[in-house]
Amino acid sequence: MLKKVAWFVAGIIVASSMGTAFAANGGSIVIGRSNSATATTTLTNSKGTALKLNSKSGTAPFAVSNSTKVSKLNADLIDGKDSTTLVNQATNAARSRWALIDYNGNVLRQYGGITVENVVTGGYCITVPGIDAQTHAAVATVDYDNSTTTFGGSQFASVEMSSGNVLSVPCSSVSDFVVLTGTKDIVAGTSDFENIGFSFMVAP
Repeated sequence: MLKKVAWFVAGIIVASSMGTAFAANGGSIVIGRSNSATATTTLTNSKGTALKLNSKSGTAPFAVSNSTKVSKLNADLIDGKDSTTLVNQATNAARSRWALIDYNGNVLRQYGGITVENVVTGGYCITVPGIDAQTHAAVATVDYDNSTTTFGGSQFASVEMSSGNVLSVPCSSVSDFVVLTGTKDIVAGTSDFENIGFSFMVAP
């Protein structure tokens, strides 16, 4: 009778300890419970994929306990994008944005989703998606083919900040570039602002 009681008590102790973690060395992994082991568990399938994990949509199929790099772990997608898309995006991000703009502020050709508004005579607000005028360099050059003035060497096109420029051009955002155009009398040191076609380029 004492032996039966002893085995019953031992069974209770083992059962209660299994409520949190199961020792898996040499034993079976218990699904839905926390398992522990002191050796690596290997799963081999000589005929195909060794392990497939299915989880609820929107839930990661597995989780890791730290940020240590897992050797030889390949991923088909990164944030839902394949490698070709990522390379193309990186290449495009590294390209300079540019636009050819006529004297009325119409964008004739461009790369980079640039928009232009001729807000005052000789003053243009230029928006470049993802580019802040406060932190990026840009250049504007007179385009005589799309200007109302004839070539005389006195025309200018200059890139200014959206605040503090000579004409106080009222752009809707401080992230916009301001281009000022006109003619300059070098001898007299005076400038007349007027609408002149120009090309514009900003570094990535």
